[in-house]
Amino acid sequence: MLRVESHNMTTNTTNLDDDDVELLPLTEAKRAAAFAFEHRYLLRVMKISRGSVSEGARRANLDRTNFRRLLKRHGIDADEFKRAAAEADVRAAIVAKAQLEARAKLDAIAMTVPLHVMTTNMVRLLGSS
Repeated sequence: MLRVESHNMTTNTTNLDDDDVELLPLTEAKRAAAFAFEHRYLLRVMKISRGSVSEGARRANLDRTNFRRLLKRHGIDADEFKRAAAEADVRAAIVAKAQLEARAKLDAIAMTVPLHVMTTNMVRLLGSS
């Protein structure tokens, strides 16, 4: 949940919808909307950058110091994105390995089946479509 604080009011802005904005003074509504946009933007940049603050700063066209300050203000931890990216890499490697193993098994089976049998079966399969 995001919090926008000002000198006289605190607003929760998890999902800033039209009804919430209408209840706020214009300056508070703008501040809340900008904060929510900035938060979503930073999350997206960090996901694309796979947790790299340097890469995120480059993508956002900010220097690293200011980018880090924004991440801290929004409570965003770059290490969480690094861990998520590493886990995604592991899952992708497991899937790729399984696909290669399955392909190797199919190739091994194909080498043991006579060509005329494979061709006949393929014609049957294609003809029944």
